[in-house]
Amino acid sequence: MGVVFRLRERAFYGAGGGCSYRIIARSMPRGQQCVQQATQACQSDQSAPQELKDSVRELGDQSRQAHEFMQRDQDEASLRQCIDDLEESSDRAKQACESAGNVSPKVKEAVQRAHQTISQLKHQLH
Repeated sequence: MGVVFRLRERAFYGAGGGCSYRIIARSMPRGQQCVQQATQACQSDQSAPQELKDSVRELGDQSRQAHEFMQRDQDEASLRQCIDDLEESSDRAKQACESAGNVSPKVKEAVQRAHQTISQLKHQLH
């Protein structure tokens, strides 16, 4: 997968440009993995509140959209907005997890890890 990102990066910005795209291409797979883990943890926890499950499902949808967005050639400003939207979705999932109260440690840790990873990506871009 890394080879595909490097090839797309070169085609998108050429050999010397596109710092933001390189950051996203390098960090996005880790973010997607964390979101998938949070989604799986929520789905397997029958005691997780529906609001939490819905917000984590939304985060998963947003993550898939970000991945699809990267597969198309888009301008850097739109790419930044896509990551900002993903981070807002992770904020909502984190807030739902905190509001839920009695959430399993596995779910809580997975949601927090996804939020942290996406937030770090956003802060690298800005």
